[in-house]
Amino acid sequence: MQAIRLKPRSPVYWSCLAQCIYIQARYNSDDQRMFTLALEYMKIAISLKPNDYLLWNTAGVVAAHPGKSEFCFNESKKVCQLLNIFYSFK
Repeated sequence: MQAIRLKPRSPVYWSCLAQCIYIQARYNSDDQRMFTLALEYMKIAISLKPNDYLLWNTAGVVAAHPGKSEFCFNESKKVCQLLNIFYSFK
């Protein structure tokens, strides 16, 4: 949180915080409150840099537990198409 206080407009910091909370939630018996918090932090990161497909991809991973990953996955694909980035499905 200290890094976010110093640079609150950094999508990377918000994304990293969301990922840390997501991992912590996975180790805390799938704590839904923490999954929700991680998703909220990913929303902030995306609002700061909406054309970053990596943020949308990460949001899809975080959102998989509350059941909202399909929307994030589709947004990631759209951004990749806009940026002419090849997207591989395996």
